[in-house]
Amino acid sequence: MIALARKHKRIFSILIAAIFVLLIGVAYEASQPPKISLNGNVFRAEIVDTEALREKGLSGRDSIGPKDSMVFVFDKQGNHCFWMKDMKFSIDIVWVDTSNKVTAMETFVSPTTYPKNFCHNGIRVIELPAGAADQTSIDVGNPVDL
Repeated sequence: MIALARKHKRIFSILIAAIFVLLIGVAYEASQPPKISLNGNVFRAEIVDTEALREKGLSGRDSIGPKDSMVFVFDKQGNHCFWMKDMKFSIDIVWVDTSNKVTAMETFVSPTTYPKNFCHNGIRVIELPAGAADQTSIDVGNPVDL
């Protein structure tokens, strides 16, 4: 009887430890920035989902990391335009539709293009470091895991 109680206590302790480890893993994952995957390449994603944040975008920053992205989230599919106002570096811009497929891209967009607008259809728009689309072979029709 005592041996059975010890066995149950040991099983209970192992179960509690496993739950604790699982909770730590969940908390760690929740604390990590969101990620996107384009053509199997993972980028950290800064989500931009308000009008004020979308208007500011990457303007005023000195750079974007090689594995970083900014994801502009819109309420509905439409023709969304981007420009390079107050930008200090070139970027790639990728438009994504409601089925999470790339619909259009503009690559190596330079700050010198302002005030020109780049407009394409999508519900999300992803800004990447210049050259990332070419380096990772991203193309129209590719799926995007958001």
